[in-house]
Amino acid sequence: MKKSLLISLMLMVFGIANAQDIPGGFDQTFGDWGFTTQELNNLSVFNTGKGSVSLQSDGKIVTYTQFGEDYGKSDILIMRHNPDGTLDTSYGDNGCLRMSPLNKSFFSFDSKIVEDDNLLILAYTYSSSEGGNMFLMKLDSNGNPVTSFGTNGYVTFNKQAGWTLVVRSMAVQPDGKIVVGGEYGEGDYSSCILRFMPDGQLDTSFGDNGMFINESHDHLGYLSMSIGESVCIAPDGRIYLCGWRVTPDEYWGSPYDSKIVCVDTNGNLVTTFGENGVLEFSVSEVIDVIQDAEVLPDGKLLVGGQSEIYVENPGDGPNYELFLARFNEDGSFDESFGNDGVTKVQYQEDSYHYCCEIAVAEDGQVFIGGYFWDELKDVLITGFNPDGSLNLEFGDQGFTYFSFGGTKSSCITDLAMQPDGKLVAIGHYEHEETFADYLFCRFHTSLSIEDDVEENTVENISVYPNPAVNEVRFVNLENECVANVYDAIGRVVMCETVAAHGTMNVAGLASGSYLVELIDGSRIIKARFVK
Repeated sequence: MKKSLLISLMLMVFGIANAQDIPGGFDQTFGDWGFTTQELNNLSVFNTGKGSVSLQSDGKIVTYTQFGEDYGKSDILIMRHNPDGTLDTSYGDNGCLRMSPLNKSFFSFDSKIVEDDNLLILAYTYSSSEGGNMFLMKLDSNGNPVTSFGTNGYVTFNKQAGWTLVVRSMAVQPDGKIVVGGEYGEGDYSSCILRFMPDGQLDTSFGDNGMFINESHDHLGYLSMSIGESVCIAPDGRIYLCGWRVTPDEYWGSPYDSKIVCVDTNGNLVTTFGENGVLEFSVSEVIDVIQDAEVLPDGKLLVGGQSEIYVENPGDGPNYELFLARFNEDGSFDESFGNDGVTKVQYQEDSYHYCCEIAVAEDGQVFIGGYFWDELKDVLITGFNPDGSLNLEFGDQGFTYFSFGGTKSSCITDLAMQPDGKLVAIGHYEHEETFADYLFCRFHTSLSIEDDVEENTVENISVYPNPAVNEVRFVNLENECVANVYDAIGRVVMCETVAAHGTMNVAGLASGSYLVELIDGSRIIKARFVK
């Protein structure tokens, strides 16, 4: 494996030299100007799995994904990074650990750091002879299998030979038991939850001998396909499995409904939630799908996904928006959040927006990581305030977007909040027609920026007109200043001298939101405007 030499491309695409630390901007102390990439010797990082990023207690960052020559044979890939984004060469083979324990194709989905910085990884394995099975493995902090876990460090499971068990998410209870969510079946899938003891043995006291299965049926009684995307645990021990369902005659192209299943610590439906433990809802007229969920400290449930906007002429292409929804413990919408419990946004109209993961900061800010797709997939991270409104101080009016340009797609597949408020993200990007490489980034949020200068230190200073067209005027600016103008990802896009009470020509700037630093001797005055 070798590190990709993309510094010149980074500077060309992002223009990050002399960038300012702003919410939604790259953290330039991380990797190369905020991100790091890894070429994999003409192998490809695949997006058939989800990939995952986890934080160790010492600040090191572990990423988990899959790669291989083709979709028919992919292996586990784990990398450990130092806090500055460089590979930790003491781990695995110079920071990288590649495994194929069962000589099968692996589809990575989730990972969790547990006691002593041990790592749990969850995957779905497939072979034509055996179908799809769950794979759960535990590694110590050096990347070695914990042999007391399962059999030689790993567990495989399927309820019935030849059927398919797809596992997509896991959560760890305070007592160390491991909860796994996904779907199970033969053709028509039902959402399911499994629970394992800390040593990897199936917890047969949960559900039906360790497994809870929830079948969905349509209005005629026919079995529906039900997918479990994300599992999470509430403070009172109840377990939520969030995803979506679709009836048989609607599988590919007609209404999908979001679905949440709630069970207690024994694997029984919590009948006070939704309709006897199950909540099915839709925030659109066509398709909406939950991709991720988190239980908040107050016990409310936050889910994120994407929903289709109805268009009369489907030939115009897919038109999807991102959505967040927040629920009370009885399954009712929390009407204090967004618009009656739901918020929906688009970065660009008439394009496909996809939510891969949500992350919640300690102050309640919410971030969605994924991509939007017009002609190509491009990375998109969206920031929200705790009340569900778009956080206009994050990135460009709530959105951080970047692309590697040309004909190359890129996306984010997982997010994690560091204790210092920085946001780390894993994903992939195409570097040749048939290969996709590993992408790892870190971004600032408002929590990670220590503002050691006084904003608006001139009393009642204002910028007008705002939004601007050709010029802006700084009111009550008493002295001549040097003005540095930064765009939404922290690039310096303009630098000029502004006279006292003067104006600045912004006609040449593209549409977007901007931060201005006015330097007056030892003082720095900040202002924002939109063009």
